[in-house]
Amino acid sequence: MDDRDMVDIRGGYFIGVDIGTTTFRVCLYGSSVNKCKLIFSREEKISLVLGNPNFPFSDCVEIEPSNLWSNFKIKCAIARIPDLSQLISLALCCQRNTFVTWNKKTLETCHNLITWKDGRAKQACASWNSSWTIKALNVVGTVAHFLTRSERFKAAKMFSFIDAMVTHRFLVTLNHENSTAMRELLADGDLALGCLDTWLISKMTNGKVFVTEPSSASATGMYDPFMGDWGKFILRIVDFPLDVLPELVETAQQVAISDPHIFGIPVKISSSLGDSQAAAFGSGCIKKNSVKISLGTGTFVDYVSGGEIHASMKGMYPLVGWRIHKKSCYLVEGRDNYTSKSVQQAGLMQLFTNVEDTSDIAEEVVAEPDLRFLPNFDEIRTPVDVESAFLGWKSTTTKAQMLRALLESIAFRVYHIWEVLCDEITVDLDNCVIRVCGGRVAENQFSGAKGAVLLAGIATGTWTMKSIESGQFLEIEKVFSPQEKRERH
Repeated sequence: MDDRDMVDIRGGYFIGVDIGTTTFRVCLYGSSVNKCKLIFSREEKISLVLGNPNFPFSDCVEIEPSNLWSNFKIKCAIARIPDLSQLISLALCCQRNTFVTWNKKTLETCHNLITWKDGRAKQACASWNSSWTIKALNVVGTVAHFLTRSERFKAAKMFSFIDAMVTHRFLVTLNHENSTAMRELLADGDLALGCLDTWLISKMTNGKVFVTEPSSASATGMYDPFMGDWGKFILRIVDFPLDVLPELVETAQQVAISDPHIFGIPVKISSSLGDSQAAAFGSGCIKKNSVKISLGTGTFVDYVSGGEIHASMKGMYPLVGWRIHKKSCYLVEGRDNYTSKSVQQAGLMQLFTNVEDTSDIAEEVVAEPDLRFLPNFDEIRTPVDVESAFLGWKSTTTKAQMLRALLESIAFRVYHIWEVLCDEITVDLDNCVIRVCGGRVAENQFSGAKGAVLLAGIATGTWTMKSIESGQFLEIEKVFSPQEKRERH
């Protein structure tokens, strides 16, 4: 949607910024009382750095902060606004659990951005999970849950550290022999830790604002959704320095105004949240019993549980969706980290030439009845760990049939997570809303950026939660219905 014709919207303009794992996208939306219209969008690729000589951990996956900041270009959207006084706000949604540390005084980063895909903390997490401390916590949680039936104690019963959490990736980096500068800053009280949202807001305000909000925080493993605050009890157990954490604010509120020298004008920042939660909001999955499925770098299945926090026994994760007017809406999330890697693997195997053609190729070929692709490129998060393989391959199997099996495996993974969800939660199937979004489904509405913008609209008084819940801002590109006659795979 590059270089669209400029559209004048009387209600004003919002800029939505969506930073995923591999793509940076800026979108310009025009607003009116009952409209949020996408006018312009532009995207840049984000380069991942695999391996780092300064931190020779296995499975390092990083992003150079200077490269990401240089791509943080919203001036192309600002230039599309006929009257700059009509720019209402910037809205931000970011990949979760990608973090960096920096000097509070100079904003100089201590290392690269450490992404959510980075595996440096696997050994540390395994060590802690087998420790008597965590085992004791699980036992206490089991007894307390039996006596009280509290969801919080149920969570303690199953608690374990995973390497996708920020906690141990930070601690492993802090304690590395090459992190002397980090430790000196920590000792002086000048070390800041933040995920992408926190770091970008600090950069945009020249260090004046140091905040995050519950949707991003709840995915880090450092936040206690039951208490609505940082999980200080768990953090103290692992000797985590609490002073490095940012202030918690609401998802939809004016948290900052950018320094005018950054973009040429001061820009209000009125919403910030995790990309998966933003996509749920932007695709209209706002009320309880709605489900958002996003297919991008990973697969994320999010069930909106409303005001109830669900502690899973099978690998689902409780998250804050958004917090508005001191009231939180919660999600239950299951995920598989390697959706895009499955497609990349198909490309390496030369199963297709252009990724845009994959759907047509798969639909035109007759499926091989016994052929299955079992996807795993390090891990499947919910609920099992297995290795990847083609099963049922024959000498007569074609590349097109292999591609179809690989794409079907993504659908099967979604269904696998769905079964776990339905196993743990009573889902009203007759009234359940299921919406699919993300780069792997060629979505044109950019639900993440739109969700962040709608929340910024609530913060600025442009729209109300009631009007958004009515569905009048929802744009559905395609409707899928179950086949009347279908086989169970």
